[in-house]
Amino acid sequence: MKKALQFNGEVHDSDPSQASLFAKDSKSEITSEASSIYVLDYACKEDFPDFLESVMKESAMAEIYLEDEVLPKDTAKLFDMRGKLRYRESNRCDLMLVLRDNTKLAGYVELRLISDSDSSSTLFALYVHNEYRNRGIGNLLVLHALRVFLNTGESTMSVSYTADSLPLYNKFGFYPPYKEKDELADWFKMDDDQRLAQLKDEPSDYLILDLKVRSCRDIFDGNFRKFQSKSITFELSENLKADLHMNVLAKETAYLTSNTMLLVQSGLGILNTAASQDAKKRKITQDLPEFSSVAKFNIRN
Repeated sequence: MKKALQFNGEVHDSDPSQASLFAKDSKSEITSEASSIYVLDYACKEDFPDFLESVMKESAMAEIYLEDEVLPKDTAKLFDMRGKLRYRESNRCDLMLVLRDNTKLAGYVELRLISDSDSSSTLFALYVHNEYRNRGIGNLLVLHALRVFLNTGESTMSVSYTADSLPLYNKFGFYPPYKEKDELADWFKMDDDQRLAQLKDEPSDYLILDLKVRSCRDIFDGNFRKFQSKSITFELSENLKADLHMNVLAKETAYLTSNTMLLVQSGLGILNTAASQDAKKRKITQDLPEFSSVAKFNIRN
């Protein structure tokens, strides 16, 4: 039985045979890893067909994004707002980072940041196209999402995981909410495989990261550096590169993300893939400062 997805008042048939009506041909040839030129950037309208295809064809993404078969307005706005949306009424900023292989969407990560004593930031979704998996793309996307998070000075984050993303979040130090604070030291004494086995045996609806807990922070620090050193080769858009050195929740940046016109005028979040193919490819370690300089917290045992 076919279903329909509503977006901006339009109804899209979710039958995969009709996907070509709104998405690029999923059977188009994917370039080999050796010939891929990856660009990490903000999402834009041109990415929406590939995004929509991922939501309608991947059950894990459908569970995250579809409620009553309607795409959340917060997510839909990100494509109109060039990947970054700052809310005036609350200290919140939503972002979607994408990794492109030429014009093909290889993966994306959506981040919802907030500075509120009653709420925590959320790593809302992570997706890697099945043709690009096992290349380190998930690591790259999460690494940069966490980089943006660290720049805010916040220390807690939650994530709803999938079976595919659970091992990655585990390595970054996300832990189940049923663990009491006094249990965490023993929890993080286990190695990655031991923790992962327990997470699979005792699943929870979401996971937590708390960088004020020393044992959690130690695991986070170690694997953050490890993923930096082993990153795939990619190019970073100038617009995103600038934002990786600022706190997107800071008041002085709020006006930059209040509406589309200001985004266009500021130049933030605009697709920039004009760099020539002979431009020197950058490694993540060249674009990121030493991790210890990104953010400092009061850490408790």
